[in-house]
Amino acid sequence: MRISIAAQGRLAGMGVLLAACAIAAFAALRSGTGMAHAMQRDAAQPQLADVVGVSWQWQRTRLSDHATVAPVDPSRYTFEVDARGRLALRVDCNRGFGQIFVSGNQVVVGPLATTLVACPPGSLGDTFLQQLNDVISFDVLDGDLVLQLRFGDGTMHFSRASQAGSVSGTVTYRERIALPPDAVVTVQLQDTARADAPALVLAEAVIETMGRQVPIPFSITYDPTSIDPRGRYTLSATITDADGRLRFSNTQAYPVITNGNPTRDIEIVVMRTGG
Repeated sequence: MRISIAAQGRLAGMGVLLAACAIAAFAALRSGTGMAHAMQRDAAQPQLADVVGVSWQWQRTRLSDHATVAPVDPSRYTFEVDARGRLALRVDCNRGFGQIFVSGNQVVVGPLATTLVACPPGSLGDTFLQQLNDVISFDVLDGDLVLQLRFGDGTMHFSRASQAGSVSGTVTYRERIALPPDAVVTVQLQDTARADAPALVLAEAVIETMGRQVPIPFSITYDPTSIDPRGRYTLSATITDADGRLRFSNTQAYPVITNGNPTRDIEIVVMRTGG
């Protein structure tokens, strides 16, 4: 995976311009109202050191219109930053690099460059890069990283790759019918240890199919500290249309994680509900 010579030239030219803009913005951040705000910030406000040296996986972005954008596999959308603010990126099937400038918890993202491999349909690579370019501040909440987008457009949410567990596989069905283009697949990781109590949802993945057909891949990340080695954990899956009407659901349990059960290559077969 290489950046083409022509692309390198374009990126270099853009890089000079964007770097100049980033430096100017950073200077403004350190002076005037930016400095006044910095003087007033709480002592517990996060600093660059709080995020350095960690591989951060993109879990989702919550937009201002209440929509959520989430990758099927968060491990394909990551970044790591060093003490100098240099970024190393994974953007789906591409790799990249860049620079950030930080004052307190305020952020200016410098030019980002990536390799130019064409990723499969459904890739969120362009969305991921655009949102990173729009980041203006960050916070660390309960160990997770939250990046605020400019103009109040939303927040990007990341978890530490080294601390996140994951369960992955596919959702499919046997009927020879096509999914509507607006179908939504929801897969939940549930604690089902107590037969006399409702299942407790630990984590879920919501996948907008956008015309894709089964099998639909999924990946759910979860907090390993919420797992009891003696517990029972299962997956459930549904497929709904854009209006929320249930079209398919699983009719059998899919045990995972504990008691020798798998965390990878799990095939969930759902049945048509007739709704």
